Amino acid sequence: AAALWSFECMAQALSVQFANPLLGMLSFMNMWFSAFLFAGVMVPEDDVIWPFRLFAYILPMRWTLSSMMTIEFKDTTFSGAALAPTELGYQCDAGIPEIACYGHTGDQVLASLGRNYQSIGPDDHVARDIAIILAIGAVWKLAFCLMLWRKTTAMQQPKPADRSAVGGPAPVHVTANHFGQPAYLSAELLPLPASAAPAALNDSELLGV
Repeated sequence: AAALWSFECMAQALSVQFANPLLGMLSFMNMWFSAFLFAGVMVPEDDVIWPFRLFAYILPMRWTLSSMMTIEFKDTTFSGAALAPTELGYQCDAGIPEIACYGHTGDQVLASLGRNYQSIGPDDHVARDIAIILAIGAVWKLAFCLMLWRKTTAMQQPKPADRSAVGGPAPVHVTANHFGQPAYLSAELLPLPASAAPAALNDSELLGV
């Protein structure tokens, strides 16, 4: 639930960042894919160079995956292995290859998975991970509120029509908000003086004679 809320806050912030909503949607899809890419499963964290490694810490998927694995495997036992006084603390049953045997207890399975995936391990950091996920969501929510307030209060006051000009229409005053949409439209036509009115054409002039 905390991870979904964090991604929802991210989507809200990106939805108001651009004038075109399609750009906001594409940006969120990019962040969603980046969250999986830098979660420590597809690409090991140590293989990511800086500053791209920063995405592993500021996106919620890495912390979500760690907590989900801990909650799923903690305090559980698995068949195919038994506790034994070995270096790993377990021994696979006869006929089961080591590649298919990760341990007897949940902690042993998590430790085995952690040898390949750095974001997974036997240590219980659920409370820390949830706090980090909520903090990430709160930052995105704050960014959403600030951008929304800025864009909804950035409309300009309409300017009065310029009545000093005679002989043509008054200028059209259009103010636009940060979404690129017209916020106010004002147009006023001034009457033309008699000297500026077009002269009537007779029949000869109309026929081009």
